[in-house]
Amino acid sequence: MKKLFVVSGSLLAAPIFLFSGISTADAAFLSLLGPQPAECVSRGTSITLLWNTDISGIDKFSLEYTADGTNYSKIAENLPGTNTGYSWVAPNTESSRVRVKLIARNASGEILGEDVSDQDFTIKADCGASDTKPPTFSGVSAWPIFLTGAQIGWTTNEPAISKVEFGLQPSAYTQEVYQYASPWTAAYGTNHAITLSNLLPNTKYYYRVISKDRAGNEGNVKEFAFTTLSYANYVQLVYPNGGECFAPGTKVTVRWNQGTDVDHITLTFHKDRDTLPQPGWFFNSGPGQTPYERGSNAYSWTVPNVETSKAGIMVHFYDADNKPYWGITEIYDINDDYFTISNNCPGGQPAPTTVSYASPTMTVVRGAAKLEDGKPVDAFVWAWSEGGRSRAAKAGFDGKFEMALDRGERWHIGAARDIDGFPYRSFEIVISVTAQASESIELVLRKARTEPLPQPVLVTKSSAEQIVIELQDTARVVVPPAAVPTSPTITVEITPTTEAPSQRQAKVISTVYDITLQDQAGQKVQELQQEIEITLPYKDEDVKTHGVKEDDLVPASYDEDEGEWKTIENHTKDKEKNEIKARVKHLTRFAIISAADIIPPEAPTNKKAVALEGGKVKLSWTNPATDFRHVRIYRSQTQGKFGQVVFDNITSTAVIDSRLTAGTTYYYLIRAVDPGGNESVNTIQLKVNTIPPEEPEPEIQPLATSSMTTSTEATTTILQIEPPALKPEPELEIQPPAPEPRRGFFSRLWQAIVSFFKNLFQKIF
Repeated sequence: MKKLFVVSGSLLAAPIFLFSGISTADAAFLSLLGPQPAECVSRGTSITLLWNTDISGIDKFSLEYTADGTNYSKIAENLPGTNTGYSWVAPNTESSRVRVKLIARNASGEILGEDVSDQDFTIKADCGASDTKPPTFSGVSAWPIFLTGAQIGWTTNEPAISKVEFGLQPSAYTQEVYQYASPWTAAYGTNHAITLSNLLPNTKYYYRVISKDRAGNEGNVKEFAFTTLSYANYVQLVYPNGGECFAPGTKVTVRWNQGTDVDHITLTFHKDRDTLPQPGWFFNSGPGQTPYERGSNAYSWTVPNVETSKAGIMVHFYDADNKPYWGITEIYDINDDYFTISNNCPGGQPAPTTVSYASPTMTVVRGAAKLEDGKPVDAFVWAWSEGGRSRAAKAGFDGKFEMALDRGERWHIGAARDIDGFPYRSFEIVISVTAQASESIELVLRKARTEPLPQPVLVTKSSAEQIVIELQDTARVVVPPAAVPTSPTITVEITPTTEAPSQRQAKVISTVYDITLQDQAGQKVQELQQEIEITLPYKDEDVKTHGVKEDDLVPASYDEDEGEWKTIENHTKDKEKNEIKARVKHLTRFAIISAADIIPPEAPTNKKAVALEGGKVKLSWTNPATDFRHVRIYRSQTQGKFGQVVFDNITSTAVIDSRLTAGTTYYYLIRAVDPGGNESVNTIQLKVNTIPPEEPEPEIQPLATSSMTTSTEATTTILQIEPPALKPEPELEIQPPAPEPRRGFFSRLWQAIVSFFKNLFQKIF
């Protein structure tokens, strides 16, 4: 690795502190270590009482014992506050209910803390032959080792308490003196682990382990050594590390190593490894930043659409305050050598993206993949025929793709893509392939789930251990010991994806998991010596959406050579937990599948399209009586092309499309969808022209005068109003209600009526 870091201050050389591997509460503690439960002590023999504490201000200790559980007698008092043990001669009192109490006081005599034996022990005349043999040791090791610490572990043949003595120089065995020592552990056991902390980076330490059994016999093993990590290998970019070749748009799992003190890291991309990175980081594992499986030390990165032969990725590490440790201004690692990004790399897009097929029984089908907003997407595209054939292709960055499909068969075509951590999928379009090249099809990808895909997880451990990896969605892999006995360590990685094909005999129901295993040399291991167990989760809504039965779900692995899903026979299904456990000895992609329903439903009948005012269109139809879930409606402005889905999951028999342009021709295709996701195969479109906008009415100039005749007699009033002939609407005529003229006086009321209508017609005309 090419390690780059800048020191802005001297490293600390302060006294080293250490803590035992036993977890404690944040509060101060006082712990009496012995005697232990069921221990027998002969009268008059010496008993070693040990204790640990982190209470400050202790001036003296006192010890007491009880033989009846209630009344206490003194053992010793005013023991120095620096003591951690006392040799007590057991009294002549015989009892099986003996306990010891330890009390800590300050200089004023105030009690700061106390502890009592956890359970009773026994004092009697003769407990039998005394134990004089110290514990024996095995498996002493320093692992894991960190930048500023290490864990020391070992095993004893009998229960014992333990500690570690260590220092910067080898011990003088005759003196057996080390510079530092850990406290005794708090409990007896046979497996021991003590963590040493606050050590210096890149420094060699010498140590020995000490264990003491219940009889007080002490043994030790001398001498071992370890070296703490340096800054250079504390943060380490593992992959890519130089020489790789990636196609734009492909998925690459960036991996790194980091110590336990690291709070978060950032990853930056460099088009030229030797210059500044592209603006900003593309990954930040800090809280609230990029979705990330903390602790996995891996991130699934989409290779950018650039061409370069000098690419680089840099990893930086920070503490919880967003600062490096130990006065380091910047700590990072970058790939040892350049890697390449090019369409000529595996998985890249050929140029031009045309293909030529010699087979006279095939037709080239072309299409485009895009998102709902019309943006093209380089999706993974699959096709399967009802005769059992399958094809796959990768769309270019312009979204265009093409595949040669066998004629005379019905093909189901779909697409998928992982975008910003979310799964996107299209509906499968069903076409009948003939000798003539079909019109270009359009696959529109929509977000398949509201929650993102789990982040990839990568774990490196000893091959002699059982390795358990679990994702956020409860998918899990269990690798037993010796699955790869030829490699000291193995690296297991799980990468969730939605980019996997469905087929006639296999409809993918769950998330797809790409599981890989590498040996210590970085070589992929395909076949294992022991079966691993893979847990694949599924959701009830997925089962419902795909129109399958839970009983029909089975686990499957993808055979890359044959290009098909194959059922895993050795499996168990838990319907309560919605998961399937599969056991295999090989690694590839895994998923839950169900046999595809290939029988399409009947098409809707009585289909009509009627143009409404305001540029709207009303669509109506009659749904099939059986094998029906909902209606899907496509709209296009080009005859013969499906266009985009404008209505889906419609269970009624009519909709109004209002997102239209007035005075425009549209083509609608109304199809039924069954519970298995199959569409009806009708292709006849409904043509409709939206109503153009109304033209403004011509302006009509009002007449200067209106025609009105009034005739009055002493006893008769006849009123006749004739509107002008220039404006046909509204027609208004007031006539006498009876054939005979109404007789009466022409009063002020009639004068008011005449005046009202005269003013009215002047305003109208």
